[in-house]
Amino acid sequence: MTARHLLILFVVFASVQAKSSIVAPETKVIVSNAKVLLPPPPQSAAAMYMIIENHQDEAITTFAAKSAIADNISLHEMTMENGVMKMRAAKGLTIKPHSSLTLSQGGSHWMLEDLNEPLYEGQKIPVTLCFNGGCQSIKVEVVHPMQNQQQSNGHGHHHHH
Repeated sequence: MTARHLLILFVVFASVQAKSSIVAPETKVIVSNAKVLLPPPPQSAAAMYMIIENHQDEAITTFAAKSAIADNISLHEMTMENGVMKMRAAKGLTIKPHSSLTLSQGGSHWMLEDLNEPLYEGQKIPVTLCFNGGCQSIKVEVVHPMQNQQQSNGHGHHHHH
């Protein structure tokens, strides 16, 4: 690989970083708007949201996430049962070809459980997401819940563990 090729790769990577999206060319999966809501003390769990775009010709399934910040990261789905919103663990979420999945308050989301250290607003957390096509690393920003609630027009839910 020549210095010119390395420079081109760096410029492409830097432009991807500037848009706060991570592109995995081998899987054609783009993750954007990734954020973790700052939990109130002394809670040891936090919700993580993002948009996952599948630019492949086949469906993909997201099924696992890992980070040194939490002992466990689990995927949850929100469902309405008899007029009551319920949260339950999910084994995986499928994203159809050439479509996207939005993990957001009131819907599907990741839960970072048994946090190993307190989170702070503006912190960037390294997280690895795994799909049936492979894994990729992303950086997720910790945001204040009220800031996120204002952005989502006040449609939110709270987690109690």
